[in-house]
Amino acid sequence: MQFLNTIVAVASLVAVVTAADAAAPIEARQAASPCYSNQKLTWNTGQIPGSGGWGCVTNLNGGCKSYYWKTDLPYYSCA
Repeated sequence: MQFLNTIVAVASLVAVVTAADAAAPIEARQAASPCYSNQKLTWNTGQIPGSGGWGCVTNLNGGCKSYYWKTDLPYYSCA
């Protein structure tokens, strides 16, 4: 009987740990910069000439989860 109780207790602990792992939130990740390695992503409100730049789809942490091309200011430019 003691052996059976031990098996039930261990199985219960495994179930609790597995459920806790499944409930953990997924970490929001920062998207890679759309710029070349020798360029810097810069917030552009019109001070850098050009015909468009990168908009940002914001993740839960306030960073960019992806970038998209846009032509209306403000946007990010690669400078």
